Amino acid sequence: MLKNKLVLKKSSTLREAVKLLDQSGTGVLAVVDKKNKLIGLITDGDIRKSVLSNELSLKKIINKKPYKIHFKSSKIKILNYLKKIRRQHVPLVDDNDKFIKIFSINYKPYQIKPNWVVIMAGGLGSRLGDLTKKTPKPMLKINDIPILEHIITNFISSGFSNFLISVNYKSEIIKNYFKDGTDLGVKIK
Repeated sequence: MLKNKLVLKKSSTLREAVKLLDQSGTGVLAVVDKKNKLIGLITDGDIRKSVLSNELSLKKIINKKPYKIHFKSSKIKILNYLKKIRRQHVPLVDDNDKFIKIFSINYKPYQIKPNWVVIMAGGLGSRLGDLTKKTPKPMLKINDIPILEHIITNFISSGFSNFLISVNYKSEIIKNYFKDGTDLGVKIK
């Protein structure tokens, strides 16, 4: 049993859930079945509400329709999703709703900066030879994410949301990938 996961059985108790919640330190506990499929979530808040309403049945406390997101989502997509749903944690699941882990942040509001970030991504694509024959250098991938997306993600985490990308070689690949920035929750020109 992971410290942020409870495998729900007929014998599972509220006491067991509270103990695991206390150990996790995140204030949230994923509840899964024996095949690790996400059933729902229990939070510290859910426990407090249940005690106040004198509802001590574990199965009735579980939020069976939690927000969730695919585990392969980029960090910035997850962070934007958390901002949108106004939560500090979200379970990450695979295509079959199998629980992977809880993504949790210590929310620190940051100042949105109105400045435009200018990214020079307009080289000629000649120095890297075969690597850039079909793909411009800014779109080469690290951990399945283009280098340029890593750069933009770092700026977003610092509060920037307006980007101007200077392009040249194979510019249509960059334009088609990022479009207007909506998928990242930013403005891109």
